[in-house]
Amino acid sequence: MKSISVKNKLYIFSFVVTLFFVIIGYSGINLTGQVAQSTSVIFKESTIPLAKLQNIRSMVWNVYYRLIVHASTFEDETMTLMQAEITELSAQIEKGLLGVGKIDAASKKAGQKILGLWQPFITDIGLQAIDMSSNFAKEDAMNKLLDTGNEQFQALLQVLEQEIAKIDKQTMANLDTSTQEIQEDAITQSILYTLVLGAIVISTSYFIIRSIVLPLVLMKDAAQNAAEHSDLKVRVNYDKSDEVGFAVEAFNSMLGHFSTALKNIEGTASLQLGESLKMSEVTEDNKTGILEQSQEINMVATSVTEISASINEVKRHAKEAEEAANDAMNNVKDGTKVVGQTIEEIHSLADNAKTTSKVLSTLEQEGENVGKMLNVIRDIADQTNLLALNAAIEAARAGDMGRGFAVVADEVRTLAQRTQNSTGEIESMINHFQAGTNQAIEVIQISIEQTKSSVEVANKAGESLNQIVEAVNVIQTMNSEIAHASAEQALAIDNVNESTERIQHIASTVIESSETTVTSCRSVTDMAQQVKEMVSQFKV
Repeated sequence: MKSISVKNKLYIFSFVVTLFFVIIGYSGINLTGQVAQSTSVIFKESTIPLAKLQNIRSMVWNVYYRLIVHASTFEDETMTLMQAEITELSAQIEKGLLGVGKIDAASKKAGQKILGLWQPFITDIGLQAIDMSSNFAKEDAMNKLLDTGNEQFQALLQVLEQEIAKIDKQTMANLDTSTQEIQEDAITQSILYTLVLGAIVISTSYFIIRSIVLPLVLMKDAAQNAAEHSDLKVRVNYDKSDEVGFAVEAFNSMLGHFSTALKNIEGTASLQLGESLKMSEVTEDNKTGILEQSQEINMVATSVTEISASINEVKRHAKEAEEAANDAMNNVKDGTKVVGQTIEEIHSLADNAKTTSKVLSTLEQEGENVGKMLNVIRDIADQTNLLALNAAIEAARAGDMGRGFAVVADEVRTLAQRTQNSTGEIESMINHFQAGTNQAIEVIQISIEQTKSSVEVANKAGESLNQIVEAVNVIQTMNSEIAHASAEQALAIDNVNESTERIQHIASTVIESSETTVTSCRSVTDMAQQVKEMVSQFKV
């Protein structure tokens, strides 16, 4: 182990651990193979017979169902199809039972038992029922299937269920036994592999860790001895050429460099002691000059503060002027909106007046049409009155025979007269209506002309407001520029003020730093003396 490097030792340890896991993995694969082999045996011995018997049970049900269908139908095609399917299923059942008997002795016994029940059922019940049904003795065939046939069918199914349950139970028992055996083998192999490989891993780990830790303990003892006795001449004896050996060599070299460095520090401390005294004197002189400069800066800061106050006052007035201009602008904009709305309302009023004028013109035309119709009605009334008069004359000539007709003619004449009177009244009303309509049209035309004048006045008012808006915009722009310039001046003054404050702060800081430097120089002098005394304690 002396000539093996730490890296190779770790490789060896990794190899041993990997070998441990490989062997454990191989053991797991071996157990998996045993499980697969055991499962295959159980599948061949139990699952295949179980599946075949379940398939036979299904085919037996299909045969019985087709016998019932054959006995209940009168269609030749259906009976022929059912008989062919029954024959095919019977052949498959017998073939399946013979196949079950070839697997093992228990399966052979079960197959023979089921075959002994199947053959009488298909021969004595099935074929006879088919013959009866084919000869159209349907009721006899159905009774045979549901009485004796049903008893034999149920007995056959019972035996099938018993054999299926027996094989299923045997399968589970075989599976439990196989699983228990494999589990016991797995536990035994795991314990054996763990003990053997664990011993190998622990032994290898012990030797590798000891070969790495031992030189580290030697280095720790040497470092502790150097710390407790201030002896930098101590060295670690370790001659192995591995990574730890290189670390030991570097440790010994480090102690040598420490010894040389302490010798140099002792000389440097003496020089530092003299230089720190000179630095203390220079710092005192700088402190006096900085105090004078700080007083001048305070005077500049006072002047800058006064200028800043004046600029802020100008900025405030410009801001107030800008706000007043904004208020004026808002009021003018509101007035412009009102004028615009007024113009829109006047236009809407003019449109409504035009529409009303058109409607009144239409009414005037309709009145003329009504007048024409009244003239026609008046003519008809005149004609009716004339006819009634003629009828009255003819009735008078007729004497007593025409009295009734004379009464009717008189009523017609009276009605015609009333029609003429009503027509005159309506004509008078229409004339008054047309006169009022004409007067309304004239008034509306005057309103339209006045509306046009109002629109022109409102437009002129809008133009005046727009000119006011432009003037206010100019005022706003000038106020904004004044405010912006004042803000820039205030910002510049603030920057100057901040710079002055920073300079003053820096001056104060420099004064404090000068005081600190003086103190530090004194401390450095003391520390240089202490370093010189401390270095002299080491054995170099």
